[in-house]
Amino acid sequence: MLVPIFGRGRFLAPLPADKVSYDTLLNGCQYLCGACSCQVKEQNPGADLLIQEDWAKYLTAGLAVVDKELPH
Repeated sequence: MLVPIFGRGRFLAPLPADKVSYDTLLNGCQYLCGACSCQVKEQNPGADLLIQEDWAKYLTAGLAVVDKELPH
C-alpha cells in the first residue's frame, strides 16, 4: 500500500502498490498542485495526520505574507 501525504500532514486514501504508476502519480501531483477550487478545508481531499511539528520553523520561505499598512 502507498499512502500519499501532502501539505502539512494531509493524507489521501491508500493505493494498492500494484495500481501505482507514473501516470497515477503524475495525475495526483497535478491535482494537488493545480488551481484550487475548494473554499473550506472540509472540501479538500483526505484527512489529517496527527503530527507534532513547528511548521513555521521549516516552511516560512515562499509564503505570501504582505506586512504593510493598507490605505484608508
